[in-house]
Amino acid sequence: MFHAAARPPVALRIGRPVRTLSAGNHHPLLCHMETDQGPAGLWVVKPAIVLSRSTDRGTFGVLAELAGAEVCAWAGILTPQVGITRFPKAFDEASLRAAILTLGPSECDEILETYRVNGGRVAFCGRYLGPATNLVPGHLLRPKWRATAAPDAVALLTADAYMRHDDRVRDNPNALWFENRLVAIDHGLAFAGPTRRGALGDDLARRTALHAPNFPRHIAFRAVRKLATEADWDVVTGRLESVPASSVTALAASWPANLDEDDQCGQAQLRLRMARFLTERRSHVRELVAVLRELLSRGQSRK
Repeated sequence: MFHAAARPPVALRIGRPVRTLSAGNHHPLLCHMETDQGPAGLWVVKPAIVLSRSTDRGTFGVLAELAGAEVCAWAGILTPQVGITRFPKAFDEASLRAAILTLGPSECDEILETYRVNGGRVAFCGRYLGPATNLVPGHLLRPKWRATAAPDAVALLTADAYMRHDDRVRDNPNALWFENRLVAIDHGLAFAGPTRRGALGDDLARRTALHAPNFPRHIAFRAVRKLATEADWDVVTGRLESVPASSVTALAASWPANLDEDDQCGQAQLRLRMARFLTERRSHVRELVAVLRELLSRGQSRK
């Protein structure tokens, strides 16, 4: 059910869409998926081209999802098993419409249009966790879950600073509560910066100032401020610092080659930029943790 570090994404085919998931602004598809061995169950399919909002991330968003899941695994955070699929370049519209006939007309039209605009494009897939609920701060603060929730909160806050991810705030947590554990999802907006013209990857990785002002609104911020121990910080710091360069090399080799270029942002060598970012970032974990702890201490002193 969950991604493990160094495990390559599962190669999947879309069997049949079930519905759109409209809780966020990405509107991914919930689909029955298949592998060469047969049915693979329910997965959330996140197309590169998003109809519900304007974005210049496109293909890079798929790369960010894959790299973000790996960073979470390095930090010790649960995140759903990852996969890759490709929308067909051509499809039988009548057959697809018949397969989703029980859905409302507008939802059917959205699914059909998603297929059209993403024809031939790679999409990220995450294993569907079914009864999971959106994470709320109370999940992390309740005493009965504290033994796992407090370390998870520290790891999540640190991982988001590590991968320059500011899209996990209280009213949009992009995290789930599943079987009494925190599960991180939706890393498509992580790694801010590598798509900019002239960015190399390692140059961004050296920047340890928090890249966005809203970290005090992070879903885990209050729990970390109240409950984090020295041991929690030491564990996640050690995990991220101990990732060998060979792991980054192997990870980059598992990414599809057609994620290198993105016609939406007009940039190329995106896999190389991401690999250079992840290789360099390992050397700056303690600086990042110091910045986070300073921010947390200022929040505590104001309280």
